[in-house]
Amino acid sequence: MGNVIVLNLLFKPRPYSERDLETISNWVSFFQERGLHVIATPPAERDDVFDGLEVSNTDLFIPFPVQSFDTCDRWKAGLLRALQTDEHISEDKFYYLWSADFEFTEQSQDAANELLSYSGREELLVGTIKASGTKNAIDKYGTNPLIKSWFPDEYQRMINEGFSKPRSELLRFSKSFLTTALNRRWYPTEQTIFLILQCFWDQKSILSIQFSNLQDSDEARDNPNLVQQIERMEVWLKYMWRDHERNWNRTEYLLKCEESSRISIEACRLLLFS
Repeated sequence: MGNVIVLNLLFKPRPYSERDLETISNWVSFFQERGLHVIATPPAERDDVFDGLEVSNTDLFIPFPVQSFDTCDRWKAGLLRALQTDEHISEDKFYYLWSADFEFTEQSQDAANELLSYSGREELLVGTIKASGTKNAIDKYGTNPLIKSWFPDEYQRMINEGFSKPRSELLRFSKSFLTTALNRRWYPTEQTIFLILQCFWDQKSILSIQFSNLQDSDEARDNPNLVQQIERMEVWLKYMWRDHERNWNRTEYLLKCEESSRISIEACRLLLFS
């Protein structure tokens, strides 16, 4: 088997629309035309998606519904399946992750081509897009201040090296790094932040590719439930800090919790009432 891409499908409580199915089918064809095996990971509740997809090459397609509505859980399941599909894949091959909810536009195809054609050998490649609207507000008021609060040194390195939006769903892994990452704790959300931190801590090579013309959709974020992204982020950053520090100081931890809580509450206030 050659390079493999996990195409992660958005959680939806109801069947995918015709437009959704068209977008997903286009991405499947796009990646297959470039010789990639595609593993599609919808939540198990939406395994009906496969009834409406147009797949031209079934030999390069693996439907893989996952029993989880958490996005990063489906990443993990799909990436594990990719490793298990061909355990003898060459060490010089890569595994890719792409979000199927990106509209199939000229700009998004250019970004995908850039990710696929990049010739560097970094252990982790992170596609960084231009955020706007609510997504940008979440990063401005929540993501960046919270990371800075828990990991100030690592946050500064993220900024210096171009990881200004460290919650990307566009990734490329080396086989060795992916194997290591999957054998560690894997978070149901905010896993990209943890992958970046692992590279920093383990001195693994990592690069951010800037997709300046690719913009994330603001769909489904303009509602009160968006604050859950801030709340979940704060919880998992606490786990990351405790795991990394191991023999952590109780007083230091509580002081960090107080600061983190202040940031989280202020972020939620701004998102709900601005």
